[in-house]
Amino acid sequence: MPAILVIDDEAILAKNIKTFLERNGYEVRVADSAEAGLKAIDEFMPDALLIDYNLPGIDGLQLLGEIKRRDPHAKVVMLTGHGSTEVAVQAMKAGASDYLSKPVALSEVKLVLERVLSLNRLEGALAYYREREAVTSGMDRLIGDSPAMTALKQTLRQLIHAEQNIVDTVRIDRVLVALHVVRVERY
Repeated sequence: MPAILVIDDEAILAKNIKTFLERNGYEVRVADSAEAGLKAIDEFMPDALLIDYNLPGIDGLQLLGEIKRRDPHAKVVMLTGHGSTEVAVQAMKAGASDYLSKPVALSEVKLVLERVLSLNRLEGALAYYREREAVTSGMDRLIGDSPAMTALKQTLRQLIHAEQNIVDTVRIDRVLVALHVVRVERY
């Protein structure tokens, strides 16, 4: 069950988002300020966050910056009643995964969260396969961070990637040949 933290000082909207998401299988907590949100992040460890831009005290962009400083991979969706392009651009530059303008349809919140969480799963899978590739290639046994060692590791990664592309190309060529043979046999 994905965990979502909603940080919004509009109690009715936050409650509606919480109720809607819980009915759709999410675990949701609500905080009414940036300070309460930061505390809740430490306790709750959400998979994604919905943050209002216009919060009392620290605004949403400052909060986003602090969240990204603590966890660069945090998935944050910025909510705002200020539907300006400038705020959207600032939020995306600061690391927001997406941006929604108020009033927001609850179904739209769900769709954006599904996309953000899906991206999170893809990034996790990519990290897993990169780690697995490093272990199976022996790259994990290369020790050192000197410029020469870093260059060697980069060259080896490029060679491994090129070799994988060759293997993939051969597989694709075999599939294309097989498809061609099947077409020829049918006619």
